[in-house]
Amino acid sequence: MAKHLLCVTIDTDPDGLNTHDPDRRNLNWEGLHFAMQHFHEALPHIPLTWYVRADGQLEHAYGSVRYLLEEHHNFWQKAIQRGDELGWHPHLYTVPQGDKQPTIITDSAQAVAELTRIWEGLQGVDLPLPTFRMGEAWHTPETLNLLEKLGFSVDSTAIPGRDDSASEHPRNWAGAPNQPYYPAQKNVREAGDVRLLLEVPMNSWYFQA
Repeated sequence: MAKHLLCVTIDTDPDGLNTHDPDRRNLNWEGLHFAMQHFHEALPHIPLTWYVRADGQLEHAYGSVRYLLEEHHNFWQKAIQRGDELGWHPHLYTVPQGDKQPTIITDSAQAVAELTRIWEGLQGVDLPLPTFRMGEAWHTPETLNLLEKLGFSVDSTAIPGRDDSASEHPRNWAGAPNQPYYPAQKNVREAGDVRLLLEVPMNSWYFQA
């Protein structure tokens, strides 16, 4: 009998952020609070990976990229003690203007600069963040290569087969392996030579409707 290993991961996103019609201005956290109150009880023997938001949107709204890490510091410490893992989960958005929705910073150079800036703001946090997942599930070769330079050994952003480029969203994982792989230096969707950073995809399956 084949043995399958599962990773249970949780993105600590605010309510209303979905892949079909995301409300990027929403900063209500009822879903996160529910998960923090009940998931350990429901899954007592299963370690979880919590991908914790830390980005410019939280800095703009709450004054610090560390907001969720500091606001729930005791919970994160206890989670780590039970065997859970934390990861960094930034959403790279422009600052909202008026009633307009924030937009994704898709320019690769700007994205690298923003990730670097946020990472500098996370220095000194006494909680380990060994893995990474990009908000809204996209990457460029430059953003992924930056993570490797920053010391991340695992990225878990890819959704193999998902391609939203027709809607001008940067999320495009068409052809990406549906298993862990070392990303090619110039194409995040292709397996390349062994490197320090491993891509662990959010696996996808085809079902007949």
